[in-house]
Amino acid sequence: MSSSSRKIWIGNIDVKATEYQLLKLVEPFGAIEHFDFVYSLNAQGQRVPRGFAFVTFEQAISAVKAIRQLDSLKVLSRHLRVKPATSNADPALKDLKRPRPGPSCTASSSASLSLGEKQAKIRAMEAKLKALQTNDLEFKVVTPTTHKSSKSS
Repeated sequence: MSSSSRKIWIGNIDVKATEYQLLKLVEPFGAIEHFDFVYSLNAQGQRVPRGFAFVTFEQAISAVKAIRQLDSLKVLSRHLRVKPATSNADPALKDLKRPRPGPSCTASSSASLSLGEKQAKIRAMEAKLKALQTNDLEFKVVTPTTHKSSKSS
């Protein structure tokens, strides 16, 4: 089965929405094969959401359901735009090497961490993940009361 019929594009994502929240929004439609929340790097080397994401489902029917139910859905302060993902890659530019920004810092430092420091960092990350999973206050989905009968492309 072609991934193009299973892949959707989600745009107009509020900058306050997290990768985890968006993943939880699309999970009910079916098993996800690939999830890509797109970021840019700013001048300080921080990841900044670009406002769109790609989701590839294991089954095409899941993509169709997600498009139908999520398009125009208000999430936080914006109405999502959801449609089938298309390839806009120009075949003539396929082999063009684009410069990629280098990392602003490296994963390893000059002094390695002790076992206790590593375990403390892991506990801190696990606590942060748990807080994200249980914090529903910042994430609001508003179901539209009316749905547009015709949409312009």
